Amino acid sequence: MGYICVHQPTFLPWLGILEAMLVCDVFVMDDDVQYEEGGFQNRNRILTSAGPKWITVPVSTRFPQLLSDVAISPEFNRSKTLRTISLNYSKCPHFSVHYDAIADCISSLLPLLVELNVAILKLMHSLFKCRCKLVFPAELGVGKREDKRARLIELAKASECNVFFTGSGSRSYLDVAMFERAGLTVIWQDFEKRHPKYLQRFRQGEFSPNLSFIDLLFNTGAQSARSILESASPHSSRF
Repeated sequence: MGYICVHQPTFLPWLGILEAMLVCDVFVMDDDVQYEEGGFQNRNRILTSAGPKWITVPVSTRFPQLLSDVAISPEFNRSKTLRTISLNYSKCPHFSVHYDAIADCISSLLPLLVELNVAILKLMHSLFKCRCKLVFPAELGVGKREDKRARLIELAKASECNVFFTGSGSRSYLDVAMFERAGLTVIWQDFEKRHPKYLQRFRQGEFSPNLSFIDLLFNTGAQSARSILESASPHSSRF
C-alpha cells in the first residue's frame, strides 16, 4: 500500500514531520495554502539554558496571501539566527558534523519563505535517508479547491497512494468516512502521544518535547536519530 502525507512546509520542522517523511512513499509539500501568522510556517523552537525558545524568520506579507508567495523580510538577520543556534548547540556531540549543512540552508539568500523551508526539508530527506518522494501539489496536477477534504483525496489519488497518513490536527475537519468511500484508509499519526525521549543538553533529566528536529540531530546524530524515531514508532516497518 502506498502512504501519502500532505503537509505545508514549515521552518526547521519538528520530529513529527520527520517521522512522516520516513513512513510515507509520497510527501506533498503543500505550498498552496494560506499563510498563517503565528504558526510554524516561519518559526520553530530550539532548546536553551532557559528552556525552549522560538527562532523566527520575519516575513513580508499581504493578508490574505498564499504560503507560496510569502517573501522573507529584508530584516531577517541570518547571522544572528545562526549565532543563536551555535550558542545553544555547539557543545552537543554531533554539532560539528551537521551544523554547516543547516547553516548553508539558513544563510542562503532565497527570497521566499517556502524556498527556505523546502531546502530544509530536502536536507532532512538526505540526512535521514528518507525514501519518500517530495512533491508539490502542482506536480500532481492538483490546484486549489473549495473543499479541503476533496482536495486531499485528489492529491492521494493523483499520487497513486491508498493510505492517508495524517497528524492529529486534521481531526477537526477530516471526514474519515468520506476518505473510505474514496478507497482511502486514514491512519492517524498521533506523534504527540508517543514523542520519544533522548538526552538533551541543559535539561538534567527533564525532557523538553516538540522542538525542531535539529535538537535531536545535534544531540544524537542522524543515524541514531533515525533509530530513536524507529524504536518509538508503530510504523517502524515502513522506515
